[in-house]
Amino acid sequence: MARRILVAIDSRELGARLLDVAARLAAGRKAELIGLYVEETEFLNAANLPFTKVFSPSGGGWQALEPHAMERALRSRASELQQELERLAVRWELPWSFRTERGGPGEHVIAAAGGAELVVLGRSNRGGPARLGRTARRAVAECHVPVLVLGPDAELPVRVTAFYAGGEDVLEAARELSAVFARPLAVAVLADDTETADRLKKQAMAWLQERKLNAAMQVVNPNDRHALNLALSGRSPGLSVVPAGGGEGGTDLDALLDVLEGPVLVIRS
Repeated sequence: MARRILVAIDSRELGARLLDVAARLAAGRKAELIGLYVEETEFLNAANLPFTKVFSPSGGGWQALEPHAMERALRSRASELQQELERLAVRWELPWSFRTERGGPGEHVIAAAGGAELVVLGRSNRGGPARLGRTARRAVAECHVPVLVLGPDAELPVRVTAFYAGGEDVLEAARELSAVFARPLAVAVLADDTETADRLKKQAMAWLQERKLNAAMQVVNPNDRHALNLALSGRSPGLSVVPAGGGEGGTDLDALLDVLEGPVLVIRS
């Protein structure tokens, strides 16, 4: 089966940066890059309401929102994003495709993820800097493949941190991303007691030594929100690779996602 990376995009600014990151990953995996743009029916329905207005900063104040103008704007945005995807695909010599759907972003991302090995999407500032939006939450919960959620700036991370709870797939994914982005690797052992922490540290060290890799290592308690905040406050994890399941550390995925403000890759075993 051909390898495919799905990147779900909306805004032109964030979409271009998402595409750049996704293209780097696709090049490293020799995968096809698939772009998905969803025209949200909520916006289109709002444009049809008689009281919906937009503010024009260049003059004219508040003006009625014309449904046809919204349609043209969405088509123009999709065209710009498709051109950017094509440009990156040519640069990285990638097979690619692009499609536009209409409806709710979550349902279309879930449906399209079935043929991919990785889903890449962004989160906006609307839900707060430490919160994933509705679409990202649904993708993390329902997609049966790894989901990479990038922050509003979608910049390359300062490091890649594997949040290790016993699954080697998290370490392997972090190793791959560390190589793709040429960033240092770190390991955060998820454990709420000393015995578990010591066992997981030994396992992670053995895995790293077998592959001749170096990584900074720390232990964090995923079930103590205050301790987790303290552990992460002095050193940004950069791109965080986290397990979707509990693992030996008893990870609370939702609590971890609430604390991690940067890009996050959620791995399903």
